[in-house]
Amino acid sequence: MKTKILIFLITLSILAVSCCIETEIGRYDLTDAQKMIIPYKNGQIISFIDNYGGIVDFTVTENERWCRWDEDDGPNRCNNYYNLREKFVKLKSKKYYSEFSEFSLRLSASGFIFGTDDCDLDISFTISERIMIFVLTYNAEGNIFTNSFHESYEINGKPYYDVIEQNSDLEIFVKQPKIHFQLFYNKEYGILQISKEGEILLKINN
Repeated sequence: MKTKILIFLITLSILAVSCCIETEIGRYDLTDAQKMIIPYKNGQIISFIDNYGGIVDFTVTENERWCRWDEDDGPNRCNNYYNLREKFVKLKSKKYYSEFSEFSLRLSASGFIFGTDDCDLDISFTISERIMIFVLTYNAEGNIFTNSFHESYEINGKPYYDVIEQNSDLEIFVKQPKIHFQLFYNKEYGILQISKEGEILLKINN
C-alpha cells in the first residue's frame, strides 16, 4: 500500500511539473510618439559623406516584434514572462567602408523594468572590431533625457533643429586611452553626424 502511495505521489509531482503553464503577466508597447523617434522607412536610401569626402549610401531595413522577457517563477521552474515591443532598424552600405558598413538601431519599451513608460534607443556600429553603442532614453511623449541638446546645429551649411549630442568613450586597445566619440541625432532625420576625437567621420548628405 505504501509503495502504491509513493508511486502515486511521484507520478503526481511529475505531472505537476510537466503540465506547468507559462503565463504572460504583462505587455508593454511603445507609444505613438516613441515610435516616431526613428524616422527611417524600410527601403529608404540614406546618403552620408565620409571623412575622405566620399559619398556612402545606406539602405534601410526594419522590423518590429514582441520580445519576451522572462521572470523566474520559483521552484516549479515555470516562467511568468513579459512581452515588450521592440523595433529594429539597420542601415547597410553596399560599398565596403573601413569605418562604417552598418548601423543598428534598436528601440525597446524597456522602461517597464523600472516601473516607467520610458524607452531606450540603442545606436550601434562596429569600429576597429569593437562595438560602439550610444544609448538615448525617451519618455512616453518622445522627449529625450539629455544635457546636450542643440536647438539648431549646422552641417554643410544647413541648419538642423532639436539636435541631440551624445558622447561616449570606447576602449579599443587594453591599457590605452579610451577614444571619445560624438553622435548627433534628431527625430526628423535620424543620424546626422558621428565624430571621433573631434574629427568628423560621417555626416549626413542633404
